[in-house]
Amino acid sequence: ETHLETCAKFPVECPNACGQKIARGDTAAHIERRCGETEVDCAFSGCGARMKRKLTDEHDEQNMKKHMMLLLMEMNKLKNNDTQQFHVRFENFEVQAAAMSRGEGFVSGPISFQGH
Repeated sequence: ETHLETCAKFPVECPNACGQKIARGDTAAHIERRCGETEVDCAFSGCGARMKRKLTDEHDEQNMKKHMMLLLMEMNKLKNNDTQQFHVRFENFEVQAAAMSRGEGFVSGPISFQGH
């Protein structure tokens, strides 16, 4: 093998045939994040559509009403959820706070929320 056959910096055609030349070592990142020919899911939770990345703007324009309804449903779920109040007690807080300088932060131990 020659160096050019394995060189990560050597420009190669995108395997999805999007027309871009990319460094061989950047192929995976290009396909994952930038390639217009890569199939992606719609960013709106619940939409379920799948399309080429280059068509996402068109999809969003054509499905704006559907996306707004999905957003409204999610907002209503949040509004209807019961809220819960928690009281947290930090052991030795008074002693630690008294020893702190003005503007110094307090770091707690881990906090776990379990049950209701």
